[in-house]
Amino acid sequence: MPKTSFIDDRSLYVKTCHERSFAQLAKINIAARGELSFHIYEDDTLHGFKIDENKPLSRLYGRPFFVVRFVFANMDTSVSEKEEGRMRRLLMELKGQMDAQGGYYNIRLPGHITALMRASNTVFEAPLFCGGTMEFYYSGHCPVPTLEPGMEMFFADTDYLRVHMERLKDIAAQSFNGYVGQYHISHETSAKADSIYASWVEMGLCDNKVIVVCASGEPVGFQLMDEMEYAVEAPLAAVTSQQRGKGIFGTMLAEGANFAAEQDKYFVMATQFENYPSMRVMLSLGPIPYKAYYNVHVST
Repeated sequence: MPKTSFIDDRSLYVKTCHERSFAQLAKINIAARGELSFHIYEDDTLHGFKIDENKPLSRLYGRPFFVVRFVFANMDTSVSEKEEGRMRRLLMELKGQMDAQGGYYNIRLPGHITALMRASNTVFEAPLFCGGTMEFYYSGHCPVPTLEPGMEMFFADTDYLRVHMERLKDIAAQSFNGYVGQYHISHETSAKADSIYASWVEMGLCDNKVIVVCASGEPVGFQLMDEMEYAVEAPLAAVTSQQRGKGIFGTMLAEGANFAAEQDKYFVMATQFENYPSMRVMLSLGPIPYKAYYNVHVST
């Protein structure tokens, strides 16, 4: 049966998918297997996972929060008894580590690895399903739509962000207010959803390049730009409710794609499965879908 390899690393995985270099990814994953929290390596096949603490959420909730990411090499893509058995062994070890350590876990299940999802249904008795995410990438330069008269777009410098920080945070709050799909969050964590979101936005504005669109000199939209080794990601974008429908989001995405192309990198975009308005704008650029995953939360 066909074999494939996977790593939950946007930068490396998008490069792998574009180049179709899964054999090379297998070598990388196997060589780095000692860095995983646990792995099964047999018959030149690797099944593993890495548990990392989400320190901002741990501080916010006063208890440990973790993210679980999977790594595979030369994995059989068939849904066979042998493959499901390996996945169950992998997940039983994961469950054992989670039970021993305690805490709250976000398990990111790759949507295309059927045997892993089937095994998860037999190992985890009462997980919290918290939606899924679809990821796309764009390679090369992209035509940038023209903004309306009176609007301008630019990369903000540190001084600009310091002066306009509160306004940009307010734009983000307006943009996502009332849209529950943006909060793929469980009932156990929803009480502090606003705090999670505010912290995410503020850290993003401080730690990333930022594209800003102004109308008559006032910020009306922005997009974060996270530059990685092989890719540039737009992890968050927001537009004021008064300026919706004027092409601002699509223009910022196109500018982001061109920035990535100038660095000889891929441009990565992601959104929740049901965020159809954002997905329509993303698809208008002509990107390539390359990854989807489900967020399954477990509290121990």
